[in-house]
Amino acid sequence: MRILILSHTRRISNFKIGSHHYANGLSNDCEVEYLGFPYTLLHKLSGKSTDGVEQLKKNVLDFKSFFLFPITLKNNKFIIAINRFFLKLSLHNNEKKYDVIICDSPYFSPYVNVIPHSSLIYRPTDIYELMDGDKINYYEKDILTKCDGVIATSEVVMHYLKTNYEMLIKDKKILEVLSNGYDDSIFNNENTPDNRRDAIYIGALDKRFDFDSLDYLANEYPDDKFDIYGPIAQEYQQQVQLISKNRSNVTFFGAVDYQHTPSLLKKHCIGLLLLKNNDLNRGRSPMKLWEYISCGLVVVYGAVDVEEKYKKSGPLFKYNDNEDLIQKYNLAKESNGTNYQIDLQEHSWSYKVNKLKMLLSTE
Repeated sequence: MRILILSHTRRISNFKIGSHHYANGLSNDCEVEYLGFPYTLLHKLSGKSTDGVEQLKKNVLDFKSFFLFPITLKNNKFIIAINRFFLKLSLHNNEKKYDVIICDSPYFSPYVNVIPHSSLIYRPTDIYELMDGDKINYYEKDILTKCDGVIATSEVVMHYLKTNYEMLIKDKKILEVLSNGYDDSIFNNENTPDNRRDAIYIGALDKRFDFDSLDYLANEYPDDKFDIYGPIAQEYQQQVQLISKNRSNVTFFGAVDYQHTPSLLKKHCIGLLLLKNNDLNRGRSPMKLWEYISCGLVVVYGAVDVEEKYKKSGPLFKYNDNEDLIQKYNLAKESNGTNYQIDLQEHSWSYKVNKLKMLLSTE
C-alpha cells in the first residue's frame, strides 16, 4: 500500500506527534511519504527557520513539493491558485498514485486534488476552530466534502464534527475514533532507579498549560522539586521568568529530545499534566498519561477525559481546581511506591497502527 501523510507538524519537530508515529509504524510494510506544513519561499524570505529534531524513520520518504505561500493563510483564491500551480509543477515528473492520503490538517484541502490518490482520510486531532478561529472553517468544510472517511482522535472532536457538519459526514465509509497512543518500545518501567523523587512535566508550555496551577502547587510545597521540560511559547516567556524568580523549587529546562523522555520520567515519582480547564483542551489526547504510567509514575492531571474504567484507577488523580489539586497531589505523594498493574497494550502505538491498517484495508 502506498500512503501519503499530510500533517500540521513537520518531520523536524520538537514534538513527536501521532502522524509521526503512524508514518513510522506504517512504513514497516507500506510505502510511506510524509509532508508537514510546507516550509515556503515566504518563510525563507521572512527568516523563519525549522526547529527541532528528526522524528521519522529513514524509510519514511519526503513528499517532494513546492509552495510559494504558507497554506495556513485565510482563504484566498489567488494565493491558493498560485500554490496549486507550483505544486503541479513540482509533481510534473511524479507518476505515483497514492492508495490513501491521511491528512490531519484542513489547510491541505485545496491541494489534495492535485495529488493523485484513491482515497482520502481526514484525521482531525483537535477542534481546530478553537485554535485558529473562523478562518479554518472554510478548509474543514472543504476537506469533509472531499474525504472518504474520518478518523478522529477523540469522541469530543467527533461529536463536534457530527454537530456542525452532520450532512457532510453521515455517509462516510469510515467514521471512527482512534485516540493517540504511547510508544511501548521505549516507555516502560525497566531499569528504574531506586531513589525516584519529585514531580515532572514534559510537553508544550503554551496557552494550554496552566502556569498558575504550577505556581500555586510549587508555593504550597516549597520542599518539593518541580522539573518542567518543553519548549516555551514566546508569549509566556515573561511568566516563566517570574515563576523561576519566585519559586526556587521550579526549574524550566526547555525542549528535550523525545528519545530522552523515558529516562527523565524514570527519575521522578509524580507526573504532572497541568492543563487549563478551557475549550482548547477539550478532546486533548490522554497519551501523556499512558507515557507517565508506563514509566511507573503516579499522575496528577486535569482537563483530560479518560475512559470510565481508568477514572478510579490507582495511579491517576484528577483535579478540578487549585484546592483540589493540593488534595490530589497529596494522595499522589502518599501512593508513591505502590506497584500498580494496568494493561496499557490497547493504548500502545503498535496497537493503534494495526487498528489503522485494519480500517484502511476495509475502506
